[in-house]
Amino acid sequence: MAVPWLSTLPKAARLFYPIALKGVSEGIAANTILKAYSAAGPGIRRTLGLEVVRRVRGVERASRAFKGMRLDLHPDVSRIPEGGTKMGWNLSYKIEYQAVTSEGKSLTAHVTVVSDEVITRRQAEEMAASFFAKTPEEYGIESVQKIQLVGITKAAGFG
Repeated sequence: MAVPWLSTLPKAARLFYPIALKGVSEGIAANTILKAYSAAGPGIRRTLGLEVVRRVRGVERASRAFKGMRLDLHPDVSRIPEGGTKMGWNLSYKIEYQAVTSEGKSLTAHVTVVSDEVITRRQAEEMAASFFAKTPEEYGIESVQKIQLVGITKAAGFG
């Protein structure tokens, strides 16, 4: 079984990983992410921190390429980037949704759909939509305006 790349790195890098994910998703520069992390306490060697940020940025960029995929196509497994952490499923589809809350405010958030088999963009988006169709009031959502696939990652060693 293949080992996820993050588990091969030192503990400092594994602790820094969620901060790097958040910073990259918000478009923050690597130096700014590293300075903020170091100012907060534990710190990390610059070269190690940059390695984690580059890897996270590369995975995000590669998985975003599937955003414009036709609804009826299956993604090419060899082009799907590996996730950094251990996954319980072979594939993870990140779905973005825009909704209106019960208080009338706009909301943009993400849902993860997982599968052991390669599925089409339409199937992934329908799975996410069915999640909201069953229990929208449980999450304070009045209506969902848009659901769209924004990224895919695969488990280490899959495909």
